Amino acid sequence: MKRFIFFLAMLCWATSVFAVNYEGIDAYAFKAPQIKSEKDMNVLVEYLTKPYHNDIDKARSIYAWIVQNIDYDAYKAKLLENPRLKGRLAQLPESGHILETRVGVCEDIANLYQEMALRAGLNVQAVDGWTNMDQSRKKKANIGHRWLVIKIADTWEYLDPTWALGETAKPVFSDVYGNVRYKSELRKRMRNKKTYEPRNRMVTDTWFFTDKDEMIKTHFPRQEQWQLQEVKVSEEEFFGKDRHRRKRK
Repeated sequence: MKRFIFFLAMLCWATSVFAVNYEGIDAYAFKAPQIKSEKDMNVLVEYLTKPYHNDIDKARSIYAWIVQNIDYDAYKAKLLENPRLKGRLAQLPESGHILETRVGVCEDIANLYQEMALRAGLNVQAVDGWTNMDQSRKKKANIGHRWLVIKIADTWEYLDPTWALGETAKPVFSDVYGNVRYKSELRKRMRNKKTYEPRNRMVTDTWFFTDKDEMIKTHFPRQEQWQLQEVKVSEEEFFGKDRHRRKRK
C-alpha cells in the first residue's frame, strides 16, 4: 500500500511538473525591459526569474525570452557549414555580444541561455554534438550543433532554444551575402530600435524539456553521458549511411 501511495505521489508530481501551461510565464517574459548590452544582463535575468520560486519556471522564463528576442544568423551558419568558406568565416567582423546584435547561430544562442541560467542559479550544461536535420531549412543534413541540459530535482532535462526559435521565425541575413554586405547589415541592425523589441512568436514546448527518446532521434551528443536514455544509440544507428558526412556548425 505504501508503495502504491508513493507511486501516485510521484505520478502527481510528474504531471504537475511536465504538464504545465506556460502561457503566463511566456507573456511575462515578453514584457521584459529592453536591454542592449551584456552589462545589463543581470537586470534582465533578475526580471525574468524574480516572480518564480522553482527552477522549472525560471528555466522557462529565460527560454521564452530568447525565443521572443533572438534571431537566427543564416549567413554565419552557411560559412560554418561549408569547409570551403572557412577563409571568409575568419574575416567576419567582431559583432559584439549577442545581446547587442540579437542574432546568432546555435553556439551563440546556447551560450547565451547558459550564461543567463547560471546567473539565475540554475545548473545548466552546454552539449556539443550533431543533428541529422537542418531546422532552418527543414531538410536532412548532418551538421554540428549545440544544445543544453538542465538539472531539475536530480534529473537532467533537454533544452534547445535554437530550434525553438527556428520553428516560429525566418532566419535573418541572406546566406548569399558577402562579408562586406553582412557587416553593413549587422551595423544597421544594431542601430535599429526594432532589433530590441520582442518578436510576436509562439513559444513552443517542443524543445523545452524534450522527451529523451524523441531527442535522440535528431540530436546526437559527442559525449555519451548526455544521451539521457537507458539504452544508448550508436553513431551507426544515428547517422546511418551518412555518418561520414558530418559538418561542423
